[in-house]
Amino acid sequence: MSDIGASRACLGFLVLACLGALPAGAGEVDWPRPQQPRIMLWAVPGELRVDPLTGRPHNPHVRDRDWRKGNSVWSAEDRAVRLAGARNEWLGFQLIIEAAGDGLKYVRLRVSDLAGPAGAKILARDVKLFRVWYTEVTEPSRMLSGFNAMGLPSLGVGWYGDALIPFHVPHWGQDFAVPAGRNQAVWIDLKIPKGCPPGPYDGKITVTADRAGPAEAKLALTVWDFEVPDKLNARAEAPFYKWTIAPLFKADAKSERGLALERQYFRLSRQHRMIPYVYDTWPESAGSGLDIQIDWSFHDKRFGPYLDGSAYDDRLPIEHWNVPVDTYWPSDRGWVGSQPELYYGRLEKVLTEYDRHFRQKGWSPRMYVFFQGLDEPSQQAQFERIKKLAEVVHKSSKRIKMRHDFYTAFANPQPLLKYFADSIDIWCISGCFYPVGLLQAEQARGKEAWFYQGSEPWIGSEGLDNTALGLRTWAWIGWKYRVDCWHNWCAGRWQDSENIFLYPQNGRTRQAWRPNSNGVMMYPGSCFGVDEIFPSIRLKAYRRGNTDYEYMFLLKQLGAGEQADRIVGTIIRKALGEAGNDRSLIGRFGDWSQDPDEWERARAKLAEAILAARKSTQ
Repeated sequence: MSDIGASRACLGFLVLACLGALPAGAGEVDWPRPQQPRIMLWAVPGELRVDPLTGRPHNPHVRDRDWRKGNSVWSAEDRAVRLAGARNEWLGFQLIIEAAGDGLKYVRLRVSDLAGPAGAKILARDVKLFRVWYTEVTEPSRMLSGFNAMGLPSLGVGWYGDALIPFHVPHWGQDFAVPAGRNQAVWIDLKIPKGCPPGPYDGKITVTADRAGPAEAKLALTVWDFEVPDKLNARAEAPFYKWTIAPLFKADAKSERGLALERQYFRLSRQHRMIPYVYDTWPESAGSGLDIQIDWSFHDKRFGPYLDGSAYDDRLPIEHWNVPVDTYWPSDRGWVGSQPELYYGRLEKVLTEYDRHFRQKGWSPRMYVFFQGLDEPSQQAQFERIKKLAEVVHKSSKRIKMRHDFYTAFANPQPLLKYFADSIDIWCISGCFYPVGLLQAEQARGKEAWFYQGSEPWIGSEGLDNTALGLRTWAWIGWKYRVDCWHNWCAGRWQDSENIFLYPQNGRTRQAWRPNSNGVMMYPGSCFGVDEIFPSIRLKAYRRGNTDYEYMFLLKQLGAGEQADRIVGTIIRKALGEAGNDRSLIGRFGDWSQDPDEWERARAKLAEAILAARKSTQ
């Protein structure tokens, strides 16, 4: 459904963007040229961004390689895309459409059915097509201080592909133009259905354009004889803030339209093996003092389908639930000093009611609280408040756990681990300050250990001008160091940019901006006149890593977990605290493979180990 109001609001930006899905050239006058247009096709792995002007990778470690000739998904010799995966797995890659000779106009792409063993087919409808949108980085990501390492190392200024525009979006999917000498990437997602017989499958990709002869590439798929589970054994979070989706789409959050938009986020998250939630979505309440009464009716309408699984195709309930209490709800933040008994008493009552209501409904996610009003504390007064809040949480419910996030304070972790020994159930630590050995000791005591945002060389960086491998590393790092969950602080920080498709500096002001497009894994379709939330290359990288983790988990279930450890160790050499604690390391690349082809070869080795382990147990 189109949103005309939002479309008009963004019209000025989209006039510029008409020229900028590829940068300058798409709007040039069509003067006669001496050469006819010709379509040149090649393909690259999902985690390799290609510069649309030069055709070279946005990755200095592999920039000098000729990716047109061949790579882990492409063979120029026989013009074939080669993929391999398990049943119930999404596979993604980028098809590069290059304009040789004159520029290309009215470019269209179609994928055939894939024919497999004994008449089996993977239908073209199981293939999703997206046009890659390019955003110009005019100023590299940089630090705000000596400790804020997010977004480093930057790959510099230039045009970066990230947002993925579904082909069905009018005027912005297909048809499209490719200026002469430039290229346009198309993201192709292929779902291998459950029950699909193993073996080879063959199809083709056809690209056409005005005045150009059609170009074809073979699509060769190998289906491995195992299945990726629906259950998310890789626990990977990325929330939204309540003031993001509905306001940008000019929707009432409580309307059917607002709920439908939010449901897209929840469903898109599940499709990418990610756990969603929305901050500050507390239920309606009434009453004063300790006589607080909760009205669950709208809360249950809004969130019940995720908590019971009915909103999802696989019917599995959501895995985590952030109980949305905070320093400012259900009590006024000023009461903590003036009326502490009332402040903490209301909190206790609400948490007790959450526990009761969820049990009554039969909902059983991992429930936890996170007091964002005390996020990343560094002062003793903050520590004391967190400790008191934890006492109330534990008194209210044995089921609801106390999570808290720490950043620079964990440069010296031992005093905090001791101080909060009986308070914190879930340690969520920036990847830059994650002390592996100490947190593994906490896990042995029954605590959980998570990591969140940081940068290389501790975890993969996730900004627009970082390598596209960044978010794939998180799950592999999680496996190597036995991390319970990895948390990306936001899935869609759109509101602090005039238009996130055009202006990636999404800090609160231009003078104090965050790394380019920080906290953006999804994009708003409102500026394209559609009520949709779009995925991104970064979201696909997160999915790829989380799916890889399922391979590792399968190996462990088959009694071959040490093989998963060995293969992971060939890719991830050092990360988190093992990478070192010297702040002079900020801006260096991580000590893991920076070559997407090596990651794909490692995934194939994991699959080979699974097949061998399955055979040995039969």
